[in-house]
Amino acid sequence: MPPGTENCDRQGWVPEYYLGYGHPSLLPNCAKCNAFYTGSTPFARALELGHCFGLGHAGSLDRAGNFDVSGDEQALMGRSGTFSSFTVPVRDLLGFVRSDEVEDGASGQKYTLRSISQPPGHPDTGYMAVRVWCSLCLPKKPKDSLYKEDFRGGLLWISYRGKEQYSKITVSNEWSTLYRQKVYVHFARQPKSYVDFAPLGNEAFGTELWKILSTGDTYQLEYTGMWLLVCAIEEARGAQVVLGISEDHAMQSC
Repeated sequence: MPPGTENCDRQGWVPEYYLGYGHPSLLPNCAKCNAFYTGSTPFARALELGHCFGLGHAGSLDRAGNFDVSGDEQALMGRSGTFSSFTVPVRDLLGFVRSDEVEDGASGQKYTLRSISQPPGHPDTGYMAVRVWCSLCLPKKPKDSLYKEDFRGGLLWISYRGKEQYSKITVSNEWSTLYRQKVYVHFARQPKSYVDFAPLGNEAFGTELWKILSTGDTYQLEYTGMWLLVCAIEEARGAQVVLGISEDHAMQSC
């Protein structure tokens, strides 16, 4: 057995059955994950690599209000079909978000968000995201046979994408209107460490895009008692958002 691999006695296949065997925390010696590809596009390779990292699909509600398990089209773990970037909750799971890049949200506070499309170390000021713990939040994804118990609780992540993108969102079509210069609210299902599904403890069960907001839009963060208001979105200054205990309180705090 090569030095440094004494405790690396398991490896798994993706997707869904074993997630997390290639998590960055297991590098350099213990990251062992097998994937079988039927396509050679950068998107397909990146998606399956994401499963090896421990990432579930990025879901969203469709326009009819039904949940689509891979419907978050601006996320790499969704179904954009073109290489994109990871969302903030995913970057956090991978250990790529510094503590000073994220702020815990509080009522009456105003925050500046920089675009998550900017590379690490970009000089833009502002947080990468604001997060709010929601102990009562339930996934919008319907229960299925994979989950042996109900999920309850997780983090709501508030982030912003600017004009610069790493995917086909840059194309001048509907994508541009829907996803560029918008504030997002993602729900990250609470990570579990089931012995059957995640023996290494690095598995998460995906994210859900709950809301896309433009300047002046408000959104009540479910089960938290907080309202989110987007005060302004400016490419040069990022997004200005505020949290309040009511819609009026949020407006006054802008």
